[in-house]
Amino acid sequence: MDSKQIFDRAERVRIEKGLSVYAMSEIAGISHNTYGLWKTRGTLPTVDTLEAICDALEIPLVYLFTEVDRDELDAEQLELLRLWKNLKPERKKTIFQLLKDMQE
Repeated sequence: MDSKQIFDRAERVRIEKGLSVYAMSEIAGISHNTYGLWKTRGTLPTVDTLEAICDALEIPLVYLFTEVDRDELDAEQLELLRLWKNLKPERKKTIFQLLKDMQE
């Protein structure tokens, strides 16, 4: 998935939510130019900026990078993604390993 595809996914959600670029940028705490440059330059923003955009759009970051449609996720899966996002890296590593171990 390239930068344009990721931008297009964010744009689709922004438009569905009826947010202008300016309004979404204000909620995300970024300049509207930052969002616009993503499209024109074709480079991804920093992870922090992407997370801020996703928070403003009320979607998990993973939605931008996967082919999973957010409408396919149930409430429990979305809650797991929200909780995962707030974990510290060392806890993510522990939980990820636990999940892998449970699959064996």
